[in-house]
Amino acid sequence: MTAPARAEAPNRMVHVREERLDGDPPRHVHPGWARAYPWLVQGTTGRGGPDGDWDFGLSGAAPVGDSLRRWRLLQSAADMDRVVHSRQAHLDRVLSHDSGPPGLALSDGFDVHYTQRADVLLTVSVADCTPIFIVDCRRRRIALLHAGWRGTAHRIIERGLEPFASDLAAVQVHLGPAICGPCYEVGPEVHQALRLPAPCGPATIDMRSLQARQLVEAGVPAANVSVSRHCTRCSTDFYSHRGGDASRQLGFLGIAEAP
Repeated sequence: MTAPARAEAPNRMVHVREERLDGDPPRHVHPGWARAYPWLVQGTTGRGGPDGDWDFGLSGAAPVGDSLRRWRLLQSAADMDRVVHSRQAHLDRVLSHDSGPPGLALSDGFDVHYTQRADVLLTVSVADCTPIFIVDCRRRRIALLHAGWRGTAHRIIERGLEPFASDLAAVQVHLGPAICGPCYEVGPEVHQALRLPAPCGPATIDMRSLQARQLVEAGVPAANVSVSRHCTRCSTDFYSHRGGDASRQLGFLGIAEAP
């Protein structure tokens, strides 16, 4: 295996190990954000213990009743009126959530969710791709991105930052649990799509370093970008597509109360 492709993250970027919360479902949260922003609900669900089954995928073989029970438990734990999700297309389409009835709302073909409304829980499903959490701390606006290599190649980060473009200095961004560089080996075509030098054969890419670099290039201060220390492939706390899991965890983000 060759060394990870050169996509260094900014030097001032912060590395964070999420803190696990007790209760159902298992949730891993950014500890600094939990202290600094009590109005914010943020985290990534986990696999659970040896007997746990916290698959939030909606297209698997699990009975519908079991799946809905897990989603309702997350809604209850987050204390949100509305939970939104979409079938993901690995592209850069943005869906804004400013109205709608309580409950679980499903859409199709969106990988970026945005809202400035309280009591709406944004969710993305991941199992090696990066959940990217964007928070405007001054105006209490948020976005949540599902960013795999295809979305990153489509400049999904630039699209996700568009609603915040007038004041990127107020934006905090966290790159959640995802596959690490040494675990992520891909072919030359992926390197080319990401505008990286193409190797002669399969080689590794540190996707979160590349995504962090794109965030800074787009105008987010490097000190406002943090990256999870968790690798979904190395860790037993999360599902990993590369590790053979068909199950999915959720990244989730919501505003618990209006300003």
